[in-house]
Amino acid sequence: MFRQAQVHPEADSPRCVTPSAELETAGKRGTRWGLGLFRNLQGGTLKKQQRRQVWVMVVMTLIPIVTLAILAIVLMTNSSSNNSRLSWLREEVGGSVQNAGHLVHRLQIERGRTAFYLSSRDEAEIPKLQTIYQKTDSAIANISWVNDNSLMLPDFFESKELYKDHLERFRRTVTSAITNVTLVEVITFYTNDIDVITGWLLQAVQSYDHAGGLWSKLISYQLLLLAKENAGKERAIGGTFYSRGGFNLHDDFLWFMNESVSGKTLLNTAMRFSSFLQEASEVAVDKYVVSQIDAMRSEIKLNDHQSLESSVVKGDIWFQNMTQFIDDLREVQITLGGSIIEDLDTDMRWSLYNLVACAFLLSTVLITGPLIIRGIIHQTQQIQRVGDSLHRKTLELREEKKRSDSLLYQMLPKVVAEQLKLTGQTTAETYDEVTVFFSDVANFTAMSAISTPIQVCFVYKNAHLVIMMLVENGKH
Repeated sequence: MFRQAQVHPEADSPRCVTPSAELETAGKRGTRWGLGLFRNLQGGTLKKQQRRQVWVMVVMTLIPIVTLAILAIVLMTNSSSNNSRLSWLREEVGGSVQNAGHLVHRLQIERGRTAFYLSSRDEAEIPKLQTIYQKTDSAIANISWVNDNSLMLPDFFESKELYKDHLERFRRTVTSAITNVTLVEVITFYTNDIDVITGWLLQAVQSYDHAGGLWSKLISYQLLLLAKENAGKERAIGGTFYSRGGFNLHDDFLWFMNESVSGKTLLNTAMRFSSFLQEASEVAVDKYVVSQIDAMRSEIKLNDHQSLESSVVKGDIWFQNMTQFIDDLREVQITLGGSIIEDLDTDMRWSLYNLVACAFLLSTVLITGPLIIRGIIHQTQQIQRVGDSLHRKTLELREEKKRSDSLLYQMLPKVVAEQLKLTGQTTAETYDEVTVFFSDVANFTAMSAISTPIQVCFVYKNAHLVIMMLVENGKH
């Protein structure tokens, strides 16, 4: 049986917080300081993670934008290069088709008429030659002259004026009374010049590396020029056949046959390359004139000196028929040239459209790209701010829950409090044996009068500790 204990407080207890209370307060302050430090460290780490997330989003957005910008630049560069190349090709091929082709045609006519004049020695041919010379000079004046040193051209091809002087010197030699120019020299002279001018067009054709209808038309145009060139030489050599009453030399006969067969082969090849050329030939070429030429070719191929007599009239008929045929080929050449120029203009328009589209794409990327990046950064930061707010609210809620739980545990035993939180009710507990201790504090009324509430609580606490020590000692 426990005795009633009397606890007397010390009379000189100070009216202040005890050392144990100071230690308890310091411990709480240390705990709060440690928690604050942890939160600061956690906040710094969170800021780094947020910045890293922003950079990741920016980089992921930049990758497709930069890729699209590079693609647009490449496409625009290719389109610009293609447009420049087509512009140059339009100028070169267009000039060759419109001007060089006409000059070649005039030189071919001048070559044929000059050869016929030398073989016939008919003074009536000189006025005709003078008219042809004027037309050739006019064609030279209209051509876009090409001065390409890489082709290793003779000096007289440096300019139009030098080439005119070159032609004029040869013309004076041919039409002089004491000329000793041969047929071979005449044909060689004009053929060499025609080959150079035709080479200008060939160079432009080779620079066009696109497959398709335009490329085939360019090749057909080149072959048509070569076929016309062979027809022009055939005209010149055939005219001497009639004016002289046959070929005196076997080499002249072989020469004629070579030009005749080569011209037919080139023309047929050109038509196989381009159906457009074949259709244009059906319309432009006079079939009756072709049949007359074929008949006279058959006569020339026989080269029967016994049944032939020199005839300037028949030679002129041959010349006129061949001229008509070459003029018809010239019309086909003009038609095909116009189609080539039209196709080049179409390609240039499409190339310009592509260039404009690529420029629009690039400008769109450059304008919208920064706006998209800025919007993504703003949205990411907004999401992060919302996340930070939710995180702070969660921490505050946890702190409030801890404080409410602490207050609840002070009011009720922890087991009872947990049961109430989980189920909303608690179960009463029973014990077989219990000990009830009643105590009284001596002079409590006088002590309370001179003590503060904190000191009273401190007295009760110490009394409780003493009693618990006595109880523990009593067990032993």
